[in-house]
Amino acid sequence: MNTRTTANLRFGALLALSLLFVAPARAVERQLLSGHVPVAVARLQPVGRMPGSSRLKLAIGLPRRNQQALRTLLDELYDPASPQYRHYLSPEQFAERFGPPKEDYEALTAFAKAQGLVVTATHPNRTLLDVSGSVEDIERVFHVTMQVYQHPTEAGELITNAVGSGPFFYRVGVGE
Repeated sequence: MNTRTTANLRFGALLALSLLFVAPARAVERQLLSGHVPVAVARLQPVGRMPGSSRLKLAIGLPRRNQQALRTLLDELYDPASPQYRHYLSPEQFAERFGPPKEDYEALTAFAKAQGLVVTATHPNRTLLDVSGSVEDIERVFHVTMQVYQHPTEAGELITNAVGSGPFFYRVGVGE
C-alpha cells in the first residue's frame, strides 16, 4: 500500500475507534451511533478486511463532564461584557472541572493494557488515550470488523469501515 492509503486506513481506524467511548466508561448497554457513515461509503461493498497483522495507532476518547457548565464558560470566555472574558483555564483546571474522572481514565488505561494494546501517550485533560495495536487485537478487543473499500472517486485509494456489536455498537465509515 502507498503512504497515502496507509494514512487513510490509520485515520479511518482512529476515527472509528475513538467513537467507542462516547458513553461513560462504566456504561454497559449497547448504543447505536447513527449518521456517521458517509453516503458514498454506505453504497459500497467491501473489497476485503484489513490484514490482521497491520498495526494501527488509535486515540480513544472519553466524554467530558459538566457539558452545560462548559458551554456556559465558553460563552463567557468570548463575551466582552462577561467578567470571565479571556480568563482561560489551565489544563489542570479544565481537567478538574470538565475532564472525565481520574478513575475512569485509569480504568480505560488498565483495560487497554490488559487487552494487549500499547499505551503510547496519556493526556492531562484525560479526554484521550493514545494506544497502538494490531488489527487482529483491535477487532478482538472492541468486537469490530475492520473492512476495506475502494474509494469511489480516487483510483488506488482505500477507506475503512469498522462494524461492531460489542458493549458499544457503532458503524463508522471514513474516507477522504
